[in-house]
Amino acid sequence: MNQIPFPGKMFYDLGDSFLTGCSMGAVWYFLKGAYIGAPRSRIKSGITLLRQKATTLGGSFATWSLFYSASYCACSFLRKRQDCYNGIIAGFSTGFILSMRSGLKSAIRSGIAGGFFLSAVEGIAMIAQQYQRKIQIVEENKIIQMYKRQYEKQGIRFYTNLNLNDKYINENKEKHKI
Repeated sequence: MNQIPFPGKMFYDLGDSFLTGCSMGAVWYFLKGAYIGAPRSRIKSGITLLRQKATTLGGSFATWSLFYSASYCACSFLRKRQDCYNGIIAGFSTGFILSMRSGLKSAIRSGIAGGFFLSAVEGIAMIAQQYQRKIQIVEENKIIQMYKRQYEKQGIRFYTNLNLNDKYINENKEKHKI
């Protein structure tokens, strides 16, 4: 996997989430301002609300992302593993940390909600990954069978662990003849 190292990943995620939050906030608050605004000045009221609130939503997204990335990096460092449990633990700790000002009971509730949310996301990602892997295996088997039929028509013995490049087969044609 080509991933950014952990300290840099936090700031990369921070920028991505701020941009995402601002973009989503711009669309949402423009539409909300246009809906609420007076009939003759809907666009103006949409732009006004967008300018007031979109960056706030971007900042909230960035804050959540920073705590999540920091928790994920710390969890990966402490556990010395890269698996789905890091994301779940990071979701719990992010929800917990961001709700600590409301009290311990609220923080625990938010932490559990964050953990459940991230476990659902990780579960869906794992299911999608397994589905993609099955599709890839089926496609590879189709290609292997096609090559096998093609080379057996030419009288070339076909080994499945053989490199299937035409160049390789032609260079080693004498070795693989029946």
